[in-house]
Amino acid sequence: MSAGADGYLLLVVLAGGVATYIWRALGVFAAQALDPEGNLLRWLGCVATAIVAALCVKLALAPPQVLESTHLLTRLGALFGGVAAFYVSANTTIGVGVSFALIVLVEQFFRPAF
Repeated sequence: MSAGADGYLLLVVLAGGVATYIWRALGVFAAQALDPEGNLLRWLGCVATAIVAALCVKLALAPPQVLESTHLLTRLGALFGGVAAFYVSANTTIGVGVSFALIVLVEQFFRPAF
């Protein structure tokens, strides 16, 4: 690259960083004024939970690429198994791990029975 191209690349990286970190800093300052137990943050938590739930159901009912070759009952079983494991353990990683393990186990050992 030429010296001029390097300068433009550095400018783009710096501008992208400034644009990102300005909003993060404003978020930190705005969050200081919010009540952690207030209605706004409770509503935002509900919206975030609903989005994650919708994405999980979408993955189970309309899967992309490789998951499309798995059986619907396998995907639904993994979804419910992962949710149950999450509620029992209160750990997201365990819930995801159980879902993954269920899909792999069912597809490897029980798929021919379907």
